[in-house]
Parts: sequence; C-alpha cells; structure tokens
Amino acid sequence: MQPALRVLITTKFYLIQMNTFVENAKADITIIPLILANLVPLAGILFFGWSTFYVLIFYWLESLAVGFFNVLKMALAKNQFSAHTTLIQQPDLIGKDQYKVLEYLAPFGIVWKIFMIVFFILHYSGFMLGHLIFIVFLSAPTSGLELDLPSIITVILNIIVASVAVFASHGISFATNYLGRKEYEQADIGKLFSAPYSRIIVMHITIIGGAFLVSITGLPSSLIIIFIALKAGVDIDAHLKEHRKYQA
Repeated sequence: MQPALRVLITTKFYLIQMNTFVENAKADITIIPLILANLVPLAGILFFGWSTFYVLIFYWLESLAVGFFNVLKMALAKNQFSAHTTLIQQPDLIGKDQYKVLEYLAPFGIVWKIFMIVFFILHYSGFMLGHLIFIVFLSAPTSGLELDLPSIITVILNIIVASVAVFASHGISFATNYLGRKEYEQADIGKLFSAPYSRIIVMHITIIGGAFLVSITGLPSSLIIIFIALKAGVDIDAHLKEHRKYQA
C-alpha cells in the first residue's frame, strides 16, 4: 500500500471513529489526552517506521500505566468493605481458607486495604511479565532490531516517548476525574481490583490479536493500523462509561 494512500485511509478511519465522541469530549476534557495517546502508535507507524514490536511495547506500557494508577486509586478509595461483603455473601466463589482470611481481615479496614493492594500488585505483576514474554517471542524475532548502540538508543527513546504519552494520559484522567471529581468517595476496592483486566482484554483482542494475525499470515504490517483505530474507539467508549457510573 502506498504511503500517501495509507495515510488517507487511516486518517478517514480515525475521523469516523473520533467523530462519534466529539460531543462527549466537550463534557469530559480528559478524553482529549486519551485520543492523543492513542494517536502515538499511529504516528509511530506512519512517520517513524515503528514495527509491530514497538506498537506492542507501547500497549504494554499502557497496561503498566493502568496498573500503576489503579494502585493509587485503591489506596485512596474510601469504600473498603464492599468487596469483603460481596465475597462473604457468596462464599462458594472462594475457597474455605480464603474465606476465613477474609472474615479475619474484615474488621481491620487499613489491613484489608493493604492486603488487597499487595495482592493486586503481585497478581498484576505476574500478568505483566507474561504479557511481556509473549510480546518478545511474538514480535521481536521479526522486528529487525539490532543490538548495536544506535539501535539500542532508538529503542530507548521510543520507549521514553511511549511512556510519557500513556502516563500523561492516564495521569491527567486520574487527577481530573478520580481526585478532582472525588470519584474516590464512591470507588469500590473490590471492583477496582478487577477493573484493569476488562480494559486490557479489549487490548489483547484487538492489538495483540491483530499483530498475531499479521505475523502468521504475512500480511503487511501496516494493517495493524486498522486494529489500532478499533482499539482507540473501544478505549474511548470504555473511558466514558467508566466515569459516567460515578456521575449517576
């Protein structure tokens, strides 16, 4: 596909996706940095020669940002006991030993909160490690990366740019919505524990699934742009729904 035609098709696809959310963006200004962050991998592919490896690393870093700010949300959440209450009312969902632990921790709010945060960090870290290993084995061998100093510097610079983009996007949303609009007063630690996974599953289905399809079929890597656009649309929709529930 010719670069000019590829840019034209991609731009039109993004305009269709983003136009749906223009009115919503007027009500939620934090959607703007989210859109800009989603444009980073697109710019990387079109103008800076990003391979599938860079795109996947970008979204791995986004998962890292999601987990990081989720830990802060759990730490600041005021509703500490609803997760315990839900599990106590449905003891068949957990093992007998875990149920006894929950009963013991229930009276100690701060202990319960620390327990949940530490458990999330350990659980999420294992998930992120598996995610990274999958990316390395899937895309690194075909990415054309070299181990010489200029190539290593290029990789580091791209990672820095990607990190700044995703952490800035999620940081602005955290400061504006969670702190500024006091979402922490309604936040539920139990729901926060599982919240990042539902968002990341969408990422896996769209981006990693698309990258895997491109990898095994030999299709042009530029087709990953379509999956980036789809992911952006779903991501923005999920962002709006997440913050609407606190306004209800």
